[in-house]
Amino acid sequence: MARPHPLRKNKKSSPRSPISSLVPGAASSASPIRKSASKKQAPGRSAAWGRRLWVWLLILLLIPAVGIGLLWLAAPSTPSTFLILGVDQRSDESGPTRTDVIVVAHLDPGQGQAVLMSLPRDLWLEQPSGTPNRINTAAFVGYDANDPHAGPRYLAQTLQLNFDLLTQGYVQVNFDGFTRIVDAAGGVDVDVPVPIVDTQYPTADFGVTTIGFDAGPQHLDGAQALIYVRTRHQDSDFGRAARQQQVIQGLARSLLLPTGWLRIPGVMGAVLSATQSDLTPADYPALAQLALFLATDRAETLVLGQDYTIPWTTPNGGYVLLPNWETILPQMDRLLR
Repeated sequence: MARPHPLRKNKKSSPRSPISSLVPGAASSASPIRKSASKKQAPGRSAAWGRRLWVWLLILLLIPAVGIGLLWLAAPSTPSTFLILGVDQRSDESGPTRTDVIVVAHLDPGQGQAVLMSLPRDLWLEQPSGTPNRINTAAFVGYDANDPHAGPRYLAQTLQLNFDLLTQGYVQVNFDGFTRIVDAAGGVDVDVPVPIVDTQYPTADFGVTTIGFDAGPQHLDGAQALIYVRTRHQDSDFGRAARQQQVIQGLARSLLLPTGWLRIPGVMGAVLSATQSDLTPADYPALAQLALFLATDRAETLVLGQDYTIPWTTPNGGYVLLPNWETILPQMDRLLR
C-alpha cells in the first residue's frame, strides 16, 4: 500500500495570507473609482455592442480550452517520465552547481495516473564514473561548459544506473525562474498543514533570517512560494520535498481554473524564458496531460524519506542517506514501471 501524502488535502475555506511580520506579502489597497460623463447611446447600438463583447469574451475563454483539448487528443498512450530539477543558483551566477530539488514526474495514460517522486539530495548513489556520491552532486560532476545539458543528463544517467529508470528529458529552474513562473500563474494556493517558523532561513547576502507561515489555506506569490519550498530547518529535507510537490500540484490546479486559462500564455512564456530544458514540442502533449492529472487528483506523490533510506556516515565524516532497496524497489516497480 502506498504511503499517504505527508500533507493533508486542501480545505474548503478561503486562503489566508502568511504571517505578515515574518513573510511580508504584497499589500493591496482599493483605489477610488472616478466617474466620467458619457454620451447616451441608442438601445439598439448598446445591445449590439454588448453582444459583440460577450462573443469576444467567449472566444478568449475557448482558446485555452480548445488548446488543452487538442493537446489532450495528441497525448501519447504510452508512459512518459521527466525530471523536474531545482538548482541552488541565482540569476547572476553561472557554472556548475548542485541540484537541490530532484522530482521524478511520471505519466501513465493507460492507468490514468501521474506520479511525483522526490529523491533526497543526500541520497548516496553510484555515479557513471564509478564513484559513489550524493545525488545532488551528479549535475556538478557531469558539468560541461560546452554542453548545457551535460550536467542534468549525467544526473539522469545516475538514476538509470541505480534504479533502471529511463527519463525522456528534464526541466531545470533556479530561484528567480521559479518566482517568475509562480507570479505569471497569479500565485499558488497551498494548505499549510502545521505552523512553520524557521529561524535560520538563508538570505541572498548569505546571512539568515526568521520566516514563518500560519497553518491553513493560503495564497502565495512567487517570493513567498520560494520561501515555502526552500525552508527546512523546522522539520527536514523530507518535509521540504513534500512542500515542493504540493506547490507543483497547486500550480497545475490554478491553471485549469477558468480564471487561470488566460494566464497560460504568460506562464508558458515564463517557463520558456526562465528554465533550462532539453524537451521538444513533441513532449508538450504528454506534459499537458501530466498537468491535468496532477490538477485533478489523479496523481500519487511519494517522498523517499525515512522509510526508504538508511542514515550513514562516510569515511570522511559526511552525513548521507543509503537507499533502502527493500522498500524503494517495490515502490519503483509499482509506480514507475
